[in-house]
Amino acid sequence: MRFKLLAATAAVAVLASGSAYAQSANLTIWSWNVAASALKSTLPGFNKQFPDIKITVEDLGNSQVFDKTLAACAAGGDGLPDIVSIENFEAEIFWSRFPDCFANLKELGYTADIQAKFPDFKRTELEVGDVAYAMPWDSGPVAVFYRRDLYEKAGVDPSTISTWDDFIAAGKKISAANPGVVMAQADFNGDSEWFRMLANEQGCGYYSTDGQNITINQPACVASLQKVKEMKDAGTLTSANWDEKIQANTAGKAASQLYGGWYEGTVRSTSPDLKGKWGVYKMPSL
Repeated sequence: MRFKLLAATAAVAVLASGSAYAQSANLTIWSWNVAASALKSTLPGFNKQFPDIKITVEDLGNSQVFDKTLAACAAGGDGLPDIVSIENFEAEIFWSRFPDCFANLKELGYTADIQAKFPDFKRTELEVGDVAYAMPWDSGPVAVFYRRDLYEKAGVDPSTISTWDDFIAAGKKISAANPGVVMAQADFNGDSEWFRMLANEQGCGYYSTDGQNITINQPACVASLQKVKEMKDAGTLTSANWDEKIQANTAGKAASQLYGGWYEGTVRSTSPDLKGKWGVYKMPSL
């Protein structure tokens, strides 16, 4: 029997009609980028255990997966694949609007022992009451990915960058030593990524933990917004969307990128000729 599963780039959830314990099936997954590559990399091991289950991973792109899944849930589930990748911070949109589109993973073998393998913060958006709509597949700790050669040319030691003010100062030195190179990039027009990463680091966000109040005006969030503005004003951050960042990485025009640990896969797969030139260091703090 077929079942519907919703997986997320931090979580997996079941969209369901049928049994999750089928021993023979053809299953389709909607995903994108590194999420799709990661899923594909697990297939050989999976098929050793379940040789009669064929998995097809379709790399559709992030926004395409979100839009198509939302539309399919609105249509009562018509057109959905068996498994879908989503992002944690968007997951609650699905649960709140279409709770019947997804099965409770706890009824499909998602035991407390398995839940305990993931950090609590990564499960927060994926579980409502006693229902687990999804399960994580990574924790995505944020780090700075950087070009070793560009930093070295400017005499910048990444181990000395512990605050965002240090990051700004280092960015000025790196851009001066490497004409045409920016310290880092942010999607100012399409995402709130840098604010969210800095705010999370300070323990705050748009809303209160119970989701009932807007809390973006709390001091830690305000300080995070101010620091992002300081970096933009200093030229440390310039505007670029996802594809433009990848182009800048490959062309050697960006010295750093700030993302979750999964970005290693993006660098490795989209800039293979730069093998060995990229390093990583801890995210600076306020």
